[in-house]
Amino acid sequence: MSEGRAGGWVTAVGFAALAAVAAASIVLGGARTVQAAAPAAPAAPVALAGEGVAWVYWTAPEAGITGYTIQATPGGATVGVSGSSLSVDFTGLTDGTAYSFTVSASNGVTGPPSPPSAAVVPGLGAYHPLTPARILDTRSTSRLAAAATRDVAVAGQGGVPSSGATAAVLNVTATGTTAAGYLAVWPAGTPRPATSNLNWSAGKTVANLVEVAIGSGGAVSVFNALGGADVVIDVEGYVETPVASPPAAGLYNPLVPSRVLDTRIGLGSGQAQLCAGQTITVTIAGHGGVPASGVSAVVLNVTATKTVVAPSAWTVYPAGASRPLASNLNFVPGQTVANRVIVALGTGGAVSWYNLFGHADVVADVSGWFTDGTGATTGSRFVGIPPARLLDTRTGAALGHGVPLVLAVAGHGGVPATGATVPATAVVLNVTVTNPTAASYLTVWPAGSAMPGTSDLNYVAGLTVANLVVVKLGTAGSIDLFSAAGTTDVVVDVVGWYG
Repeated sequence: MSEGRAGGWVTAVGFAALAAVAAASIVLGGARTVQAAAPAAPAAPVALAGEGVAWVYWTAPEAGITGYTIQATPGGATVGVSGSSLSVDFTGLTDGTAYSFTVSASNGVTGPPSPPSAAVVPGLGAYHPLTPARILDTRSTSRLAAAATRDVAVAGQGGVPSSGATAAVLNVTATGTTAAGYLAVWPAGTPRPATSNLNWSAGKTVANLVEVAIGSGGAVSVFNALGGADVVIDVEGYVETPVASPPAAGLYNPLVPSRVLDTRIGLGSGQAQLCAGQTITVTIAGHGGVPASGVSAVVLNVTATKTVVAPSAWTVYPAGASRPLASNLNFVPGQTVANRVIVALGTGGAVSWYNLFGHADVVADVSGWFTDGTGATTGSRFVGIPPARLLDTRTGAALGHGVPLVLAVAGHGGVPATGATVPATAVVLNVTVTNPTAASYLTVWPAGSAMPGTSDLNYVAGLTVANLVVVKLGTAGSIDLFSAAGTTDVVVDVVGWYG
């Protein structure tokens, strides 16, 4: 049996089949246009939280997607983006509230929503220092090959809680390197950024501090660009999940950098080098702008210089604690090298330095401190952001010597503008010098302040060196960079801010 329709005949079908055809068909002028079937649901997205925002990432479920709808729970707010987008900045969120997100794809027909992302909490978190602990050493497993990425569990490791941490402070060391290369470290489950954290030449052992948001599965991702390398990671602390009522402990107070230790002149300790197997203990509380009490941890730039006899490594840790299986600085004879250290204060408000081999002079500059909840209750909290490049002089003019470069930071790379509801007081930057023409050092400090007698990076001609810099923002939300000699290219990547 058949039934007629304008312009032709169609074989009768059962009711259920007709309904299915009708759902995917439009009859226009006697002709039926068949639409594509609804696309499949994407996999569960990955979300990272910022201040009042979440960055949501997903993968396309299939080809031919024309748009996506992202929905937040609670609240049900939605954002739509084009089919070429695989991420969105979901703004207008309430700090201290846990959100999850789903993504629906469309090709003209909207498909079902994805499973929800893991919940994230927008806002800024307080810092919790730890006695350093080793959470990865590929020398006992398998090294990281060229162009390889490895996810490293951070949550639940080395004193970091299995839940309740949004970012971690890690000392990352590359050793056994077979070619000049670099490492990038970023939140697991998100796209690899066009930034780097460590740079080295073949055969070198190099360390750098990394403050990074914790991503999917409580992990961070590590990418090795070239050659083979072993990777060692020690955790120094973590940032707690934001809460509606901020705690009194773990608030950051930035300082204009100040020198608190220099064994070359006897500042902060005896005028003697730190020798093999020796430990020196230095009181930091009450010096360089750090209060005498109420301090849980400090931010130090630690430099080894006049290094002789043998390659070595330093461990910096809270005074009175057992020396941990961890390191902060690696160097060879004749090298001057710096690394950032965020370290808890121990007995008497002091920090201890241990030297493994040879001997060297020790220099330390303090650039900020964290509250312990017993004294000052003012300060800033931290939020990690997707790493973003703020400066690369290789695309313009190299930094000359003797004249500071003023770099606007507020309002760029995910850092809020100076007039924002929650402005940034300090930023966390990965600063790299490359193509230097002379042995020199780089100093970074708040714009508008007098240049301090401190340094952040030390290098020789032709060397590429990176160091984490935690710097207070100065006039108009800017910072100053100064090179002492020659010219050098400078690359600055922002990874987070305090506010």
